[in-house]
Amino acid sequence: MASVSTRAQRVSSADDERDVNAEDNRPGQLLSVALTVDLLDGGEFHWVIIESFDHSMEFESLAASVIGYETYIEALEAGFEVLRGMSPDPRLGPRDSDEDSGAR
Repeated sequence: MASVSTRAQRVSSADDERDVNAEDNRPGQLLSVALTVDLLDGGEFHWVIIESFDHSMEFESLAASVIGYETYIEALEAGFEVLRGMSPDPRLGPRDSDEDSGAR
């Protein structure tokens, strides 16, 4: 059965988000990153984390697997673990750590 979002749930989620945003100990701006999986000529799947440095639709490679995976899902899961590790707090996501962003 599909889950349905009610207005009360959306308001509650918004309240939760405000609570998280109220914590001023978060570093820098949220990174604009994405995880993708490529199938190379050798038949192996490789994950790639890409980033838009100016929040446009142009992305550059930020990190990539050095080993290949037999299946798409194996590559996706491995890439997700790396992406998850980019953020010490998954509620806030990966953040810019530049000194001018206010991070300490």
